[in-house]
Amino acid sequence: MQDAFNLAWKLALVVKGKVGPDILKSYETERMPVVAEMLALSNELHTRAFSHIPSTAFPSAPPTEALDPMLRSVKLLQLGVNYRWSPLLRDERNASVAVKSLEPVPQNPYGLAGDNRLAVGDRAPFFGNGDVSLFSLLHDFPSHLVLYFPPSGSVLNIATLDALRSLGDDLFSITVVSKDAMDGSDQNVHFYHDPEGSVLAAYEVTLDRDTFIIIRPDGVLGAYVFSVSGVCSYLNLLGVSCSE
Repeated sequence: MQDAFNLAWKLALVVKGKVGPDILKSYETERMPVVAEMLALSNELHTRAFSHIPSTAFPSAPPTEALDPMLRSVKLLQLGVNYRWSPLLRDERNASVAVKSLEPVPQNPYGLAGDNRLAVGDRAPFFGNGDVSLFSLLHDFPSHLVLYFPPSGSVLNIATLDALRSLGDDLFSITVVSKDAMDGSDQNVHFYHDPEGSVLAAYEVTLDRDTFIIIRPDGVLGAYVFSVSGVCSYLNLLGVSCSE
């Protein structure tokens, strides 16, 4: 299913004429390490079940548990599956990595043990409040979702919203996330009221400046940027021609 989600939104953008076919190359780049890890885990489970060889995945497990073919790693939940090495990502939180380095990015496709930081390429943290949730906001496939976090105490900048829309309404939908209640009906955008700051915490957002978090149609964090220009730079990575 993850293979289908990964490929479908890219193929849909190509069919709709939004991007060129080069984006399809990222399917193998992103998914091959995940599949290789899955096969390695499957081989280990097979070996443990039929050869009674202690597991190397559980070095601290007692010998009796290490030999137990039913012992399962939390990796098998696949909740940590990520694409942190993908070329289709942009993160402006660290200026040194905002532009992709030519150095290979370490791959740990089933999760990075001990690394709890949120990174582009990770599964987007779920949030929900009544009838509105991450899933409902991602319903307009194959559009991306842009979560826009205005600075604390600021008035919503209509010019910023207009600049976002100018990049292509058919490429993404916009949801403004704020701890303060807002009405965006006249601006044709979704508003998500986050009075307790749970979404801010989950996405590690500090309200000292405009923050834009882009979630891909497959639920993966594609970009973490601080300007409309940053959103445009992410779209350029996909093959969308835009300037701001």
